[in-house]
Amino acid sequence: MNENNQYEEQEARALNRAVLRELTSPELQMDGHHLLDSAIKVQRTPIEILKNYEVGIRFLDKGCIVNVGCKSLAFNTNEEMLQEFKEYIENPSEKTKQYC
Repeated sequence: MNENNQYEEQEARALNRAVLRELTSPELQMDGHHLLDSAIKVQRTPIEILKNYEVGIRFLDKGCIVNVGCKSLAFNTNEEMLQEFKEYIENPSEKTKQYC
């Protein structure tokens, strides 16, 4: 068996394994914070969710803009922002659903 044939056989075996893995693996979906599957549901803690998103606050003459991940939210007052931010820290999964 020459080197080319050996290489082609290795490629074919690798491709077959990849196709087989794709056909037999469960399809996993994310809802943003949970890994979902008919057999699998992984619940993450609030701190695990919070660690995945960078938060930035830009203060303006009136209110502020908060950036969480790719979302930007405007608030009329700093007090309003602080209340929403506190709720987000306590339960990021539920609060995110409100803004998505």
